[in-house]
Amino acid sequence: MNDDTMNDGKMNEQPLVLRLHRKLKGTVMLDGSKSISNRALIALALAGENPDRWLSNRSTSRDTETLLQLLQQPGNNVFDAGDAGTTFRFLTAFLSIRPGEKTLTGSARMQERPVGPLVTALQSLGANIRFLGKEGYPPLLIGEMAPLGKRVEVAANVSSQFLSALLLIGPYLPEGLELIPSGPLVSRPYLEMTLGVMRHFGASVKWQGDAIVVAPGAYTPQPLVVEADWSAASYWYAMAAFSEDLDLTLKGLHQDSWQGDSVLPQMMEKFGIQTTYGTNEIRLQKSGKPVRPLFEWDFVECPDIAQTLAVICAGMGVA
Repeated sequence: MNDDTMNDGKMNEQPLVLRLHRKLKGTVMLDGSKSISNRALIALALAGENPDRWLSNRSTSRDTETLLQLLQQPGNNVFDAGDAGTTFRFLTAFLSIRPGEKTLTGSARMQERPVGPLVTALQSLGANIRFLGKEGYPPLLIGEMAPLGKRVEVAANVSSQFLSALLLIGPYLPEGLELIPSGPLVSRPYLEMTLGVMRHFGASVKWQGDAIVVAPGAYTPQPLVVEADWSAASYWYAMAAFSEDLDLTLKGLHQDSWQGDSVLPQMMEKFGIQTTYGTNEIRLQKSGKPVRPLFEWDFVECPDIAQTLAVICAGMGVA
């Protein structure tokens, strides 16, 4: 402890933050984005393609590995998503347009997570889904769909994964899909990511006023190198902020990103971190600019990095 923190043997009343003097230098290969990987896996499964042929740098997260395993499991009509929330939501829509009767379940914790708004939206499109336990919650019994139309309205303040799940199956509905998010839209970047993945694989999808319109058709497989995960990059930015000597390269990231968390470089400028974009990588260095005592940002479009930034603020004495 530094002597400046003591006063006549008593602890100073001011908050104390201790920071070790460290160097942060080197190159890090980040894992692929889970969000992009999961969307690409659904698109390729609908196209009847093996993702190993088309997808590079796929996320190694448990959520993605669970989704891949369930999409590839042979001859089993019981799908157990465990704790993987994204997997459960995407599979709810995916299985609703597949033949036969399927049971979709998950862990005890998963069975406490509501899925009612997604099921209601799918039922309005003709999906045959029943709740096997508590109304509005997993597990689900999913039969064959009898299409009723293409227009569905969903509250925009529900999970963006509900909206993405609906969009991803849109090309495989007989009339396509007209999705209308009602109310203020939460996490729009995740919807735009979904649209980007869909377009990459050949879907015709566009905004028409407040609606997202998906034309009927099919996905056309194309090679996709999954961008590294900007949420994971935020932890390295935090270490960069606390470092004294910085020259760090993060591989797999680029400026033209589908991820809402790619606003990190602009945020971190306020903490003295300079980001330089290279070919499929970024380089972090100290900018030499002073850190301001107040940081303000609206995280509505990048909620996954709010906690990391809160830690950075606390560690650097920023309000």
